[in-house]
Amino acid sequence: MTIQDSLNLYRVIDPEVWTKLVGRVQGANFAAIYGHTKAMGYRNITLPEGHT
Repeated sequence: MTIQDSLNLYRVIDPEVWTKLVGRVQGANFAAIYGHTKAMGYRNITLPEGHT
């Protein structure tokens, strides 16, 4: 289970704790929403041919 999965679990199971967490931890809501997207580097990013 990744940190994004854990954040999503809090959001669903205990909305009261989630509200407190979002108020205290900067970026928690962003990570929960975009955790499995390219915005967080979730996918493998490859360079074009000829670049290192």
